Amino acid sequence: MRKILSEKNMLNNFLKEHAYRLYQISSPGSNATIHPLRNIMDMLYVGKITIGTPPQEFQVVFDTGSSELWVSSLFCPSPACSTHVRFRHLESSTFRPTKKTFRITYGSGSMKGFLAYDTVRIGDLVSTDQPFGLSLAEHGFEDTPFDGILGLSYPDISLTGGIPIFDNLKKQGAVSEPVFAFYLGKTKGSVVMFGGVDHRYYKGELNWVPLTQAGDWRVHMDRISMKRKVIACSGGCEALVDTGTSLIIGPTRLVKNIQKLIGATPRASKHYVSCFAVNILPSIIFTINGINYPVPARAYILKKSELDNPFLQISLLNWIPMTQAGDWHINMDCISMKRQVIACSGGCEALVDTGTSLILGPTRLVNNIQKLISATPRGSEHYVSCFAVNILPSIIFTINGINYPVLARAYILKVRGEP
Repeated sequence: MRKILSEKNMLNNFLKEHAYRLYQISSPGSNATIHPLRNIMDMLYVGKITIGTPPQEFQVVFDTGSSELWVSSLFCPSPACSTHVRFRHLESSTFRPTKKTFRITYGSGSMKGFLAYDTVRIGDLVSTDQPFGLSLAEHGFEDTPFDGILGLSYPDISLTGGIPIFDNLKKQGAVSEPVFAFYLGKTKGSVVMFGGVDHRYYKGELNWVPLTQAGDWRVHMDRISMKRKVIACSGGCEALVDTGTSLIIGPTRLVKNIQKLIGATPRASKHYVSCFAVNILPSIIFTINGINYPVPARAYILKKSELDNPFLQISLLNWIPMTQAGDWHINMDCISMKRQVIACSGGCEALVDTGTSLILGPTRLVNNIQKLISATPRGSEHYVSCFAVNILPSIIFTINGINYPVLARAYILKVRGEP
């Protein structure tokens, strides 16, 4: 997500061209309080909240995949925090800190913070003494157009033990009904509704889907089909409704099957189709609780341009299973360069760690890679000429059958004063 938003200064241009036009509605004849959201390039939706007394304004993602509310703080020295609005705790008369710390890992970033309490407002809705997090460190949020995340999942998955804001709004009587809803559109007019569902945002009847378990927004999916043929989830499967995730995520095997069926061409770790094919590609049908929900090609494919040649990228992520519960260990198939395996030939385990600056590995394997790229030893380090970076090959990490190339400019650090 971060890479897509940052390409060719697209995000900055988008924000200038689409100024925030926000208003809050209390719909006549409806108990719903409607809070506007801003569509950022069809990748995420953000809205304004305030924290503290007097109120300090923040842009947050309303996320059904997590339970915590947190924003950047003055205690955070990370580069990501310096580019966002930070909570000024000394300026709030209702601020109450605690010594409790926590960590959260998302699909595209992570944060470490501490728990505090203050008054939070979503438009006219007020939650007093609301638990929320203040970041001490952030990773992966450097180019994102939001200052924090507002979780709307169940208290059961809270990492802080605090009451999520929607539960607090219900408890304090700020909303009349224990209901919230989203309308997420491609153009202007996206909203989140609290306390009810406004009928102006849908036609016909709403389809209610039971959760498979209390604790998160997980539902049972009957199947996934295309051209009246089941292509995935044939015996039924679970799906998580997550407004904080930009793309549709699924198991690698099923995603690869869909890519094959639409004739997508692999390029490194991504798959592409011609832009001209989008108008004839079939919809993917997600059947949930007996109801078909078609997703047209223009919704499951991302448009990009490269060298003036139009092509599209399949907007499905590859899902990689963990080798064990407890940490983020995964199986790596091999590491290769120039189509030759150079390490991990029989498969090995890898740890996905956003808190580690470098790629770490056994000394013997690292020495072999340094030798293959003709790196010169100096003391305990190895060097190559800066001029060689443009011609050095990529190192390919193959995980769950998918190749993930790491370019030379990514696996080599530039040192000032060295040619």
